[in-house]
Amino acid sequence: MVYKNNDFILIEYTTSVKLDDKNREVFDTTSKEIAREHNIFREDKIYEPKLVIIGGSYILKAVNKQLADFEINRKDVIEVLPKDAFGRRDHSKFTTISLRKLAKQNIHPKLGAIISLGIRRKAVVRSITAGRVLLDFNHPYAGKTLIYDLKVIKQCRTTIEKIMALVHHRLPLVNVKQFKIDLGKDNLKIYPPEEIYYLEGIQLAKRGLASDIKRYISKLDKIIFIEEFK
Repeated sequence: MVYKNNDFILIEYTTSVKLDDKNREVFDTTSKEIAREHNIFREDKIYEPKLVIIGGSYILKAVNKQLADFEINRKDVIEVLPKDAFGRRDHSKFTTISLRKLAKQNIHPKLGAIISLGIRRKAVVRSITAGRVLLDFNHPYAGKTLIYDLKVIKQCRTTIEKIMALVHHRLPLVNVKQFKIDLGKDNLKIYPPEEIYYLEGIQLAKRGLASDIKRYISKLDKIIFIEEFK
């Protein structure tokens, strides 16, 4: 193994669904150019290398496990079977609902579209016939083999580098260089820039950041966020 558990690496990747032995459908990438090439570019998405913690989260476990053997700048392809990706297609997750009932929720389905029904309930419209709609609540890529084209571009080695990587992961829209970090023997003080004090969801982001630091870096007695108004 090149890396051990809790090592921090940054990767570039492009993920696609395997259609057959020769064809794929790209659905995610860290490259703006590849996103545009495959017509999946989004203005609200940040295209940049992704943080992965070996033995941790942020990417599929099957991919994480194999990344432990990737040297810096090594390009390779990982194939992930459905059971290790988004699971096999479960026919018990198909249901039929009337068009009238959907219309009452201001939902006007189209074949192949993804619709939302309540919090965290999304379904793919599989068919529309005689006033009835067949909905598939499986993940859109359930039953599909995924292909990851990957390259590790960097390993974060120092504690400060790792903390900054976690800060950026939780708050990707904020320039990480604006954060001041004071790492003591048993506590960590984080001075965020004033511009983030009123961001929506900032308290959840801070709680998640503190949890990540304790889990992956060090069991500190305290993680303190200090807000300074100038």
